[in-house]
Amino acid sequence: MEPLQDYVVYVVTAQEGWLSELSTLLTAFAAFASVLVACIAVRFSARQIKLHELHNRRMATPHLSAWNSTDVKARSYCYTLENNGLGPAIIREVNLWVDGQHVPGEGPDLLEAASKMLLGDMPYEQRAELFIVGEFIPPGKKFTTITFVPENHEPAVIMAIAKARLRLLIRYDSILGDSYVYDSDHWRDRQ
Repeated sequence: MEPLQDYVVYVVTAQEGWLSELSTLLTAFAAFASVLVACIAVRFSARQIKLHELHNRRMATPHLSAWNSTDVKARSYCYTLENNGLGPAIIREVNLWVDGQHVPGEGPDLLEAASKMLLGDMPYEQRAELFIVGEFIPPGKKFTTITFVPENHEPAVIMAIAKARLRLLIRYDSILGDSYVYDSDHWRDRQ
């Protein structure tokens, strides 16, 4: 059996002078500065992420807008819808009312039924195109929703009748799931 040996180590601190105190102070200051720079970097990164997310959301935002137009030479009245936003619109709901009465139907059939309710026996030619629920409308896509060519009336008369008696409400979403509404009553209020 071998003998056991124990060792004892004594550590004697050097006498502290102003140089060692300055070194300790500079080390603490460097550690504080490092923490401060790291906090600023985290804050800046979080802000950049929020701005990036906001930019991406805006780049995917659709916007349906409409306008009326008349052509005196062609004796026509046109109502046009366009997605002039930056992102596609996904149609969720299309509703049309004539004099407060909901018109059933979808797509061009909806517009033709509304025309019969609106103009009655007035002789006219009509062209209609309208998207349906679930349709994906890319940016820049324009629909000449309805074109009337009245036989015995001026196009401005048809436009005045349509403005006063029709209401079109379209609910649509962006590809990110944000919901939007086009309401012709709001458009009419701005006129």
